[in-house]
Amino acid sequence: MAEPVLPSWADELRTRYQAGAASIFLAHGSIADLQPYSEDGSNTEWLEPTAFLHRFLGRTRPAVLFDASEGTVSFSSPQVESEVRARVNLRRKARGLDSITSWPSSAREVLPLLKEALAERSYRIAAIVHGVEQLAPSDDASPEAELTRGRIYDLVYDAPAGVVDGEALLVFTTPDLAAVDARLRSATRVATVTVPLPDFRALRAFVEVRIGEGDHDAGHLAASLVGQSFHAAGLAVERVLRGGDLADVVAATSSGPSLPSWADDLRERYLAGEASMFLVHGNVRDVYPWEDSSGAVTYVTLRQFMERFLARAKELVAYYNVSEGIEFPVPGMRQRFLDAINARRRKLGRAPRASMAQVGDKVLSTFEELITGSDDGPSAAVILDYVEMIVPMGDLSFMGDQDKSNLVALQRWSSDPAFLDSDNVVVLCTENLPDVHRRLVASPQLAAIQVPLPSDAERLTYIRSLDHTGIELEMSDEALAKVTAGLSLVQVRGLFRRARRSGETVTFRTVSRRKKSIIEQECHGLVEFVDPSHDFSHVGGLERLKGDLMRVARAIKDGHRNRVPMGIIFVGPMGTGKTFMAEAFAAESGLTCLKFKNFREKWVGSTEGNLEKILQVVEGLGYVLLIVDEADRSMGSATDGDGGTSSRVIARLKEFMSDTSHRGRIVVLMMTNRPDKLDADLKRPGRFDLKIPFFFPEDHGERIAVLEALARKNKLTLAEDADLDAAANGTEGYSGAELESVLLAAGAHSAEADHEVIEAEDLARAVADVIPSRDTRMLEFMEMLAVFESTNRRMLPERFQSLDTDTVHARLDALRLQLGRRV
Repeated sequence: MAEPVLPSWADELRTRYQAGAASIFLAHGSIADLQPYSEDGSNTEWLEPTAFLHRFLGRTRPAVLFDASEGTVSFSSPQVESEVRARVNLRRKARGLDSITSWPSSAREVLPLLKEALAERSYRIAAIVHGVEQLAPSDDASPEAELTRGRIYDLVYDAPAGVVDGEALLVFTTPDLAAVDARLRSATRVATVTVPLPDFRALRAFVEVRIGEGDHDAGHLAASLVGQSFHAAGLAVERVLRGGDLADVVAATSSGPSLPSWADDLRERYLAGEASMFLVHGNVRDVYPWEDSSGAVTYVTLRQFMERFLARAKELVAYYNVSEGIEFPVPGMRQRFLDAINARRRKLGRAPRASMAQVGDKVLSTFEELITGSDDGPSAAVILDYVEMIVPMGDLSFMGDQDKSNLVALQRWSSDPAFLDSDNVVVLCTENLPDVHRRLVASPQLAAIQVPLPSDAERLTYIRSLDHTGIELEMSDEALAKVTAGLSLVQVRGLFRRARRSGETVTFRTVSRRKKSIIEQECHGLVEFVDPSHDFSHVGGLERLKGDLMRVARAIKDGHRNRVPMGIIFVGPMGTGKTFMAEAFAAESGLTCLKFKNFREKWVGSTEGNLEKILQVVEGLGYVLLIVDEADRSMGSATDGDGGTSSRVIARLKEFMSDTSHRGRIVVLMMTNRPDKLDADLKRPGRFDLKIPFFFPEDHGERIAVLEALARKNKLTLAEDADLDAAANGTEGYSGAELESVLLAAGAHSAEADHEVIEAEDLARAVADVIPSRDTRMLEFMEMLAVFESTNRRMLPERFQSLDTDTVHARLDALRLQLGRRV
C-alpha cells in the first residue's frame, strides 16, 4: 500500500514512531485547523482535525478518538468500535467488572477505558485524546481537574503494556502547549510535535483548489494570507470570490490571539518578507501578556513569550544565551534539532553529529547548519538572547577572535540567500541597542524592533490582574496606572510586593518617591528628577520671556499640542537665570521634570547606550520636560577625536526630536551659553521651535525686581530701611547670579552682626564687598550669540532690537578674533 502524503508534522510523528523513537506523542500548535491529506499525492483533501486524525492514524490500524471539548468518543469505523468494545469488556470481565454497552462522555470514565484498550501488546491500536489541555491544565487546581489530570498521568507514567513495549500508539493534542500541565509536557516518554500554521506553498495549493479557474491570482492571494490558518484562509477566499476587497478581507479574517504592538510589528514585517532576522531591543526584561487559545491571559517573560509566539508557526524553536547554552521549550525538540542537522550533513556527505555544542565558538555554526538548510527540513526559529555578549560593541582592532567570528557569522546570516529564502527566522534580543556591534545593527536585512515601556492602558490591565489581597491603595487602579508612567510591569509588581510585605498604604507620595528611586537607579544616575520649588512668581524681571513661556505652559495644560514647541533653547551668558527659569517653567507646565546628568563615558558605545536608556525612560514617562544644562558640552558638534560618538549622539537626538508624536507630551529644553557649538541641524525649527535669549538685568527697575524675587527664593527678611533702590544703583551690569551673591553676602553680614533681619548697613556692605566677574569681551560674545539665536526681536532688549544680521555677524567675527583660542 502506497504511503499517503501528509503534512510535515504528521510525517514526523509517523517516522519517529516507525523508528521506535516514541509511542506517546503530544501534538501542539495549529492542531484545530484543517489538515491536508492525500492518499496518492495527486488529490489533496483538507480535513477537519478529528477526520484527519482518524484517516491518518486509522488507515492501517484501529483508531479511537476522545474529544475532550465535545465529550464524545469516535472510531475509524463501526467495526472498529465493536472490536475495541469487545476487547475492553473481555479485560473488564476478567477483573470482575461490568461490561459496557456504550461509551461514556465524561473524561473520568473514558480515560480508564482507553487504558484498557491500550493494554494488549499485540493490538495495534491508536488512541487520540483531542484537547488534552482541558484534562491536564497547567493552572487549574479544582477537584475535577485534579482527577482528570491523574487519569492522564496514568496513561503516561503507568503506561499500558501495549504502549510501553507493544505496537499501540497514544497521541495527545492541544492548540496551546503552555496550557498543558508541565509534568505531561516534560515527561520523557512523551515526544512533542509542533503543528505549524501553513506555509506559502501549502496555502497556495489550498487557494488554487478553492478558486478553481477564476480570474484571481492564487499566488498573490496566498502570499497575502501567510500567517493565517486554513480555516481563516478559506473564509478569506470565499469573501474574495464574492467580490470583497482583498486587503479588507485579509484584515477581517486575521486569526490568532491579540499580540503586543511590537510583536505584531515583527510578525507583519516577517510575513511581508521584509526581514528574516530581527533585533528586539528596549524593555526586554519585563513581562508581557500572552493570550492562549481559550482567551485566558497570563504574563510571561520575553523568552517564554518568544518561544510560544514562534512555536505557533515553526516546528523547531531553540533558545540560546552564553550562560545557559542551547535550550528548547520542550525536551523532545533537542533530538529533533539534532536529527534535522544530521539529515543535512548526510546529504552533504559529512559525518553526523553525536551531540550539539552547548556553548562556545561552535554554537553559531550549529545553528547555521539548521537555518540555511534545504526546504525539506523542519521550519525553525532561533532566539539569541543577550546578543550584546555575543557581538559586543567595540573597536574592531580591540575585539577578540571569537567576537569577530561571531560578528561575521551573524552578518553572513543576514545576507545569506539560503537563509533568506528559507522559512526560518532568527530573533536577537538585547536591552540596549548601542551595546550591540554597530556593523550588525547596520545590516540591511536586519530589522530592529523596539519594545517600549508599557502604556497607561497596558499598566491598568496588568494592575487589575494582580492580586490586591493585603494591599491598601490610596487611589483607584486607574490613577495608579497613570502615576506609574515610566515603570515596567515588573516594577509595578514590585510596588505591590513591597506594600504587601511592609503593610504600608500605597499613596501618591510613596509611589512618586519609589518611582523616582527606580528610574534614577535604572538610568545608572544619568538623570535626576527635579521637583521644582518655585514658579514664575519667584522669577524677578524677564516679563516678556515669562509671558511667552506661560503661553506654552497653558497650551500643554489645555491639550493644544500643535501650539507646543518640540524643543526650547535658553541661550545667554552664565548667571542670567536660565536654570531657575527652566525649573519655574516645569512647575507652571505640570510636566514631570528630568535633568540630564553627564552621560558621556570613555568606553566605545557606552555614551550612545546611556542616551538610549534615557530616551526610553522619557518616552515611557509620557509628559516630560527634559532639561539639558550646558548642552554645548554634552550635545556639542561632531568631532573627529571621539571615534564618531558625538555624531551618533547628535543623530539619535535628531531622530528623537523629529518624532512629531512627541509634540505636546515631551519637551526638550536645552540651556547653553555657547549655542555656536551646537550642531546647526539640531537647532533648526521643527526640533527647537523656540529659542529664548537671556541677558543681565537691563535697567534699575529690573534689578530691583530680581533682588526682591531672590530675597523670596532664599527666604531672606529685609529691614524696612534696607534700601533695594540703592543696591540696584550700585549693581549696574551685574548678572542675576551676582545679585544673588550680594543678597547672600548681606545675610552673612547680618548674622555676624547678630541682626534679626538684613539691615541697610548689611546690604550696603555686601554691595561694596562683592566683586562681579568682568570678562567683558567673553560676556559680550555670549550676548551677541544670544541675539543671533533669538527666535524673534520682541524677546530682545531695546538696545539689540534694531541690529540686523550682518551687524551681529560682523561683531561676532570681531570678538572671535579678540578672544582667539578661548572660543
